Amino acid sequence: MHINFSPLGNNHGILSIQLEEMDLAPAVKERLKTVRKTAHLKGFRQGTVPESVIQKMYGQAIKDEVVQKMLNDQIQKYQEDHKRRFIGDLLPASENLEQDLKNNLYQFEVGLSPEFDLSASLSATVVPDYQISIPDSLVEEELEQMKERYGPQESILTDQVQEKDLVTIKATQTADPNTTPEEFQTVFDVLLDENCHPSLLTKLLGQSNGFAFVHSIQEVENNLDEQAIRKYLLKLPSDDQRVFAHEFKMELIDIKRKKRAELNEEFFKTLYGPDANYESEEDFRTKVREEIKQYYARECDKILEIKLTKELFSKLNPEYPDAFLKKWLKSEFKEWSEKKENVFDHDLYHFKEGLTWQMIREKVAAEQNFQVTEQDVYLSWINDFRSQYPAFNLPVEQWISMAERALKDKEKFRSAYMNLIDQRCFEWLKSQIAKETKEINLEEFKEIVKQLNSHADHFHEEDHHEHTQDQIAAENKSA
Repeated sequence: MHINFSPLGNNHGILSIQLEEMDLAPAVKERLKTVRKTAHLKGFRQGTVPESVIQKMYGQAIKDEVVQKMLNDQIQKYQEDHKRRFIGDLLPASENLEQDLKNNLYQFEVGLSPEFDLSASLSATVVPDYQISIPDSLVEEELEQMKERYGPQESILTDQVQEKDLVTIKATQTADPNTTPEEFQTVFDVLLDENCHPSLLTKLLGQSNGFAFVHSIQEVENNLDEQAIRKYLLKLPSDDQRVFAHEFKMELIDIKRKKRAELNEEFFKTLYGPDANYESEEDFRTKVREEIKQYYARECDKILEIKLTKELFSKLNPEYPDAFLKKWLKSEFKEWSEKKENVFDHDLYHFKEGLTWQMIREKVAAEQNFQVTEQDVYLSWINDFRSQYPAFNLPVEQWISMAERALKDKEKFRSAYMNLIDQRCFEWLKSQIAKETKEINLEEFKEIVKQLNSHADHFHEEDHHEHTQDQIAAENKSA
């Protein structure tokens, strides 16, 4: 068994793997024996099927399986021995495929990840650490929004339905031998916002309690499938498979409207918990100012991280095999093959930024031996959730239960896990660089974000496209 790398350019070449018959034959024979032991064929007892029959039926498939395993093992060993890894997929590179396969020779065009000295780049990196001054006007504006957002819902007895009201509807379907054998009744709430179905909103606006009408249960909220309708509107258990007609007799039985909250102790403790200290409205302003300051501190930290990844990308200047990347992306991904040249070059630049961050993350995580447990992932998710929704005050057990339900999906858990690894890598990286503190106001902050969105920091600024701040961060954190 032999493996050889022939360079075509920087970090670009042909990987040739020669499998010897002396390696293949024993492995194939052993695998055939295993298959023979468990094979079930008519006319033969298990384990007694002749070898010649097994060979005829499964021989080629088994050889292909053994070859694939050997190739994978050799490819993995090459990367481990040379402390390099391949980028993307290996592309077939044989000029005479039929002859090479006959001789058990396998050739692939490959791209290698570039090597770089991270410590040298870190020691030479300086990034701005922005600190934003919070004006009183922003605090007052946020207080007004909180009054609207978190005000109590009150039943409206005499007024007519308006948009944004929360209405309660009693829906009844009378007995019909062709649909339901007995009368069925349900009660549900609908918020008259953008999620409310337009046909229902049209019927309800301007109406009062007691308004009766006929309406389809499928046109209550937008994008509700049959399963959601049965669960959330009809309130049916999963094992209740009764069939219903779409048309229901409906009656408006309650209208609730959000009232502006007052800045008092009750409202303060509703938002921040019963143990929160409150003496005057000034405590409200102090708390809100702290929250705004924390929010913008996180946003400035995102900017620092974006600038850090871009600065490292620039200083490392990794030598990517562009010719291979272009060939691989165009051949393997339809969306890349359809890109115009200037768009392709633009997206390739960001793709390489993402690859670079991935390599930095893997290098730092391995060298610093980051240990992340399942509990760490749950707590990280909880902290992120609480920072977005500070008004939620729940017992620890309930937070953990919410996190477990939210992260039950393996992909969501993996995403949360990688976000936590990213956070730890960034924290370590930020401890290794020089940071230049800069005091700025909100207008200056917005201008910085605008510049990042316009990509004025690299070669394709003439594109005049825009990205959100989260999109930019995602480009730098994913390959």
